[in-house]
Amino acid sequence: MAQQRYAEALPLIERATQLAPQSAPAWLEMAYILRNLEKYDQALIASDRALAIIPNAGNAWNNKGLVLFSMKQYEQALVAFDQALIKLSEASSSSPLKSLMEIINRSETALILMNKAMTLEALSRYDEALAVYEQVLTNDPGSSHAWNSKAIILVALHRYDEALVAYDQALALKPQSATTWFNKFNLLSDMRHYEEALTAIEQTLLYDPGFARAWNGKAVILAAQGRYAEALVFY
Repeated sequence: MAQQRYAEALPLIERATQLAPQSAPAWLEMAYILRNLEKYDQALIASDRALAIIPNAGNAWNNKGLVLFSMKQYEQALVAFDQALIKLSEASSSSPLKSLMEIINRSETALILMNKAMTLEALSRYDEALAVYEQVLTNDPGSSHAWNSKAIILVALHRYDEALVAYDQALALKPQSATTWFNKFNLLSDMRHYEEALTAIEQTLLYDPGFARAWNGKAVILAAQGRYAEALVFY
């Protein structure tokens, strides 16, 4: 359904860029639509058209970074995200309303940092990704997504106790997140903390009863505890 909406929107935004070829928002919207349609080469061209008009706009550089990430051109995506952060910082410092702009840009900075960390993670540069997630949480300590992402990186670094703390922080902020509960379940299962893992998987299923992998995970945990008859119900 979403793909259909993007496909329907494409000729409209193409017409908009023909009527107003100097409209950076139109080119950015085209890049967004093309990226979601997985037409990455065209999306990159649209991103560059926007940057030719507004080369100092952080959101335009972030847009290009997302296109490059989708193309798995991770090193180039990092360059784009770093440019986005630089441009955003410059815009804040040069504004006569500096304090207000810093507040406005804080959430956008956190978003770009998340994209940068995601890219570093894709490159298996986990220590660097962790440092960036720390920056995200400095800007936005209430981001459950950032805490969950930090936990995933800590797991990759085999820092399991710290990862559990991060998952708990994420769940304190968003206790209904089935994804975070499932991630915590996987970690507890790997640590052989089976009773706690069972609690986590039950919470996962409470918030997403249609989560097939979670039902399988519950069966695995019950079997690991020797509760085979109960486990069979969920296979």
